[in-house]
Formats: sequence, C-alpha cells, structure tokens
Amino acid sequence: MKGAFQEALSYSQERFQGGWTIINWSALRMLLADMAVQVKIADMAVAGAAIAAQQHHPQWELSTRAAALHLSDLACTLTTDGIQVLGGNGYMKDYGQEKRFRDAKQVQALLGLSPMRKLNMVRALMQG
Repeated sequence: MKGAFQEALSYSQERFQGGWTIINWSALRMLLADMAVQVKIADMAVAGAAIAAQQHHPQWELSTRAAALHLSDLACTLTTDGIQVLGGNGYMKDYGQEKRFRDAKQVQALLGLSPMRKLNMVRALMQG
C-alpha cells in the first residue's frame, strides 16, 4: 500500500496536464490525502495486531484476523486509487500499480471471501 501511495504521489508531482502538474488539482489532492490516511491506518492496524499477539492479549487471534481482513480490503481500495491517479498508465506494466493491484486481489482471494470471514469473526466473538 505504501508503494501504491508513493508512486501515485511521485507521478502526480511530475505529470503535467493543461499546463499544471496534476497534484495541483483539488480532487486529486483529496484522493492522495485519502490514500495517505489509509496507509497510516494500515500501519496502526499491523502494529496493534502485532502488539496484541506479542503480549498474548485475550482474543489476540481475533485482532490479527480483523487486521488481515481490513487490510486486504484496504489494499484493494488503495491500489485501485493508485491506478486512478496514474490514469491509463496505471494499467501499464511500466509502472508498479498494475502489479500491486493484482497482488492485492490475490491476497484478498487467498484470505477468502471477506463477508464470510467477517461472519465467522462474529460467531467467534459470540462464543468467547
């Protein structure tokens, strides 16, 4: 996710359209700001889950599962936004966004369907 954000930020600072770098467009700045917030949230989720696991907090397994589910969805959203910033270039193999998007979707598929995983979490919470 950090790579998707960094590439989108760098590209937007270098790409000119209509005589301006595209980072000067307010809608694009808002998209980049949202991406930056998502990256920070991802860092905090990973750190929180790692601390819970390391300190064996009650239900630490649920914390790590919740973080994994949230981050897999977030990675797909963020890489999609990264492709959007690059426009047509986002689909080109010359840039990393295309691969990051495929990787994010693959991780999401490996973790299983998000709705089913969330329902399993609720069941575990009700039992525990």
